[in-house]
Amino acid sequence: MRQMSRIKDFYKKIAEQIVLFAIIIVIIIAMGIASPYFLSVRNAMNIVQYVSTYGIIAIGMTMVILTGGINLSVGGTLAVCLRGGKVHAGGYSMAGCHTRMFDCGRDGRSCEWFCGCGA
Repeated sequence: MRQMSRIKDFYKKIAEQIVLFAIIIVIIIAMGIASPYFLSVRNAMNIVQYVSTYGIIAIGMTMVILTGGINLSVGGTLAVCLRGGKVHAGGYSMAGCHTRMFDCGRDGRSCEWFCGCGA
């Protein structure tokens, strides 16, 4: 009897996931029909570019949580690094990108040190 309950719960969870996936597919199709630019390569690259920052942060936070630590200063550190990157970049030029990335990393470490959150 208990095993049947587990099987029902398992199939219920799978059905919920399938419904959510179907809703996402319907939204993508509707947006593709509504706008000719939605399914373009340029839009896909734009989405990947904006999501990649959060993906990298999520991977890092997952590692921190799995190792038993917790660090609540990630958002503030990201803001300082992005602001420093904007100041160093002087717009959207990619010249001297390695130096600017080093400076952004340095800004992040100094923010961690100043907040008392650094290791």
